[in-house]
Amino acid sequence: GSEMCIRDSARFARFVLFSLTQMNGEDLAPFEMLSLKVNQTDLGLLVGASRPKLNRILQEFREQGVLEQDGNVWRCNVTALRQLAEE
Repeated sequence: GSEMCIRDSARFARFVLFSLTQMNGEDLAPFEMLSLKVNQTDLGLLVGASRPKLNRILQEFREQGVLEQDGNVWRCNVTALRQLAEE
């Protein structure tokens, strides 16, 4: 069960990092802002996770201080995302 979640978390972390580098280039600051105009269902489709699973990942990331959501804008902890992406 939970190792499956780690893989999904890693995939989602990679997706966020990819989105950040698309917008800001390779040289990311420790914290970057990401504006996502997609809803959670679409987001789930993008990373291959169901909406409930994505919900859990987002909640986990928020609890761990990886992401802070402010409306459509997320403050992303790039360092933490990189660690998660490698799991």
